[in-house]
Amino acid sequence: MSESGRPTAIESYSRTPSTDVPMPEDAYLSEQVTPNNEEYLTRPEAAARCRVSPSTFDALRRQARVPFPDANMGNRMLWKSSTINAFLAAGGTRGCA
Repeated sequence: MSESGRPTAIESYSRTPSTDVPMPEDAYLSEQVTPNNEEYLTRPEAAARCRVSPSTFDALRRQARVPFPDANMGNRMLWKSSTINAFLAAGGTRGCA
């Protein structure tokens, strides 16, 4: 603690999170959810939702026939579930010229 009795920046970052809600250890890795509870889909999950193989999804992505990713985490591309759902509701690749 600093002389004023407040925690220093390092101490405030090293605090453990609240344990009000029990979370499994890998919850942050297995569920990719935004603060407003919007689910992010990985490339294989987005491909499965579109009912194509990941390689077909990649080919469609390179041809700009599927939406661009909403986010990137490292080298992983992530799509919001609402983006993929809207894409499919609009006709999927049939809506592309």
